[in-house]
Amino acid sequence: MPDGPAPTTETRAGTIPGEDLARALADPAAAWPDVVLREHQLEALDELSGRLQHGATRTWVDAPTGSGKTIMFLALAAALGGSTLVLVPRRNLAEQTAAGLARHFPSVPTHAEGPDAADRPGVAICTYQAALRHQDRMDWESIGLLICDEAHATLGAQTRKLLDRAVNAVIVGFTATGATTTGHVEQVFGPVAATLDRMSAIERGILCPLRSLRVERAVDLSDVARVRGDFDQASLGRALDRALWHRACAEVWVENFQPLGLAGVAYTATVAQAHSLAEELASRGVRAAAVSGQTPQRELQRVLFDFASERIDVLCNADLLTEGWDETRAAVVMHLAPTTSERVFVQRLGRVMRPAPGKEAVSVEFLPTGEQMGVQTSHEIFGLGWYK
Repeated sequence: MPDGPAPTTETRAGTIPGEDLARALADPAAAWPDVVLREHQLEALDELSGRLQHGATRTWVDAPTGSGKTIMFLALAAALGGSTLVLVPRRNLAEQTAAGLARHFPSVPTHAEGPDAADRPGVAICTYQAALRHQDRMDWESIGLLICDEAHATLGAQTRKLLDRAVNAVIVGFTATGATTTGHVEQVFGPVAATLDRMSAIERGILCPLRSLRVERAVDLSDVARVRGDFDQASLGRALDRALWHRACAEVWVENFQPLGLAGVAYTATVAQAHSLAEELASRGVRAAAVSGQTPQRELQRVLFDFASERIDVLCNADLLTEGWDETRAAVVMHLAPTTSERVFVQRLGRVMRPAPGKEAVSVEFLPTGEQMGVQTSHEIFGLGWYK
């Protein structure tokens, strides 16, 4: 969306969003008494304030997973006041956002019921799916601030039309992956307001250091079907099963990480492969479990609790724990299912890069021998082009 001389949007009578945010940044302790924002978060909000003061009604913040984007956008909502709607891609993210608001910004009313509360003072939280289903009964004109978490989720045609309903709102997206196989968030939000690159985040201690382990195995991916630019997961799963990659993955874990007492997460192409890997690891004495979208919610919560409590060391999943799962104990990510999607790869990396004393993250990248077929690696993401 063009970022021309659009009219400024007022979130409260007689106030301008950029000026409200600037006043909060002038005295953060007074504006946000229950949370201490880190330097990079204040820097991003300051750059965002400048964009809003120059008349932008749409913009976005580019920051890696683990850098505290949720705290940033909740601080923005607290500073602007009025009615804020936060859109998130999954229900667990809605729950985490509500918990963060209650903990760090207790004076801001929280409305977790979503669509029906969009016009109320405070922060209403709902999923993109819920907003799409109930959009006709929502009071879009009363929303002063619309926050799009995981903003790359807005690139679909229907979601773009949904955002257009918020005619009086400042719309701000937050994401770690601006580009996807279907487009770029600039198409929806215009120019970026603030950017924190991953290498800088590591150097500043915002994210932990990352080491990569490249594991090449013979497999033919030339016949694997593609869907929206990435491998079709069912087709990929069949190719990897024929090559017995789950056994190779278990061998790598037992040889390299089990002796160090590390914990991690493995991403597989299919649910069946996640269970095969968990069984293979267990047969080698590794405390592993498989979870998926088919796992009952109560069972999923138990498994995640056991991982956090050091009763499980490896979580095997097929694209379940890519967004909204934050567990500092996870230090190793195994990409058993190669991906050509930068967004998917970056989200996986983000699960293990949250800092802790003495922590170093490891990315284990299983690659086909020979032609790489466009598979993403950490060295391409960080622009290094070589393996150490």
